[in-house]
Amino acid sequence: VGAHVYVTSSSPEKIQKAIQLGAKGGVNYKEENCMAQLKKLLGSHLISAVIDGAGGPLCASYPRVMRTGGIIVNYGQTASTQGFPYTMTHVLKNIDVKGSTMGSRKEFRDMVQLVEQHKIKPVVSRVWHGLTAASIDEAIATMSKGEQFGKLVLEFSPTRGSPKL
Repeated sequence: VGAHVYVTSSSPEKIQKAIQLGAKGGVNYKEENCMAQLKKLLGSHLISAVIDGAGGPLCASYPRVMRTGGIIVNYGQTASTQGFPYTMTHVLKNIDVKGSTMGSRKEFRDMVQLVEQHKIKPVVSRVWHGLTAASIDEAIATMSKGEQFGKLVLEFSPTRGSPKL
C-alpha cells in the first residue's frame, strides 16, 4: 500500500513490537508531550489518516500532526464515555471524522472477503477455546491490564451448522 504507519501505546515494548512488524515509529500516549514527539518523528510530513479505536482526550490534538483534508476514523470509544472531541481546529483543517460501529451483515461479509482476498493476518495475542464464564473473565482481566499485543479471541463452535454471514 505504501503507507507509513505510526502507532500509539502505553507500553514501549508494544511500540517496539509494532516497529518490528513494520510500523515506522510510535509514541506513548500517556506521556503529556506525545503529539510533540510524534511531530518530531514525522519531520516535515503530516498524517493523512488516523484510525482510532479508543477515543478520549488525545483526539482533540490529532489535527496538530495531520494534513489539511485528512481523515479520522473512530471505532470504539473505549477510553471515553464523553464522545469524540471535535474541535474548531478539525473544522479549520477540513478534517473528516468518520465513526463506525459493528456495521451491517453486508459490511461484515465485505470485510471477511477483503481479509481473505488480501490474506490479511491479524496479530492475535491469545485464544481461549470455549465460551465459559472463566474464559470470559480471564479475557476481560487480560484486556483490563493491557497485557495483550493484538487481538484477544474467544473461540466457540456453533451448536448447529455453520455461521451465516
